[in-house]
Amino acid sequence: KIKSLVSESDDIEKNQEAQERLLEVKKILAKVKKKHIKEVREIDLADISDFFDRFVRPYSKKSEIERFEALSRSAKRDIERNNRNFENAIEEIRYLNFDVLFRQDWFVIDRFKKAAKTHFNYFDEVKYKTLIIRGENMIRANDIDGLRSVLFELSKIKINEDNDYLLLDEINIIKS
Repeated sequence: KIKSLVSESDDIEKNQEAQERLLEVKKILAKVKKKHIKEVREIDLADISDFFDRFVRPYSKKSEIERFEALSRSAKRDIERNNRNFENAIEEIRYLNFDVLFRQDWFVIDRFKKAAKTHFNYFDEVKYKTLIIRGENMIRANDIDGLRSVLFELSKIKINEDNDYLLLDEINIIKS
């Protein structure tokens, strides 16, 4: 038992040390980003524009395309003016991307499958398991609207659910 407690203590210390190093790296990255804010913003805008063109535009309504183009122009102006409105424009584009893709059945199914593999992201294990079973039943019944409701319920018990739409930039979109 003593050996186990010592081992746990070492793990806690190693974890704390890793967290501290991670914080230092984040501080350094923040300084670099601040120093090169224009270049970073240009890259951010190019990335999100590419994402929209490749994955979102084909499913977008005319009004959504127009909204994206207006937000993109606004973001470009904000880069030149070096003001904080840039982040707002990018966030609105991310919301737009999510809204468009969430109408697509394949995207909803993909989001659910990812949620089903990440139980550690949810704080209520019993409810999580219940919702996963319900979602699997919805997929079998081809009830995608019901599956959307399950995803909404899962979002209520998700740890760090803030800005979940940001994950769009990281997901590998594959149509089933």
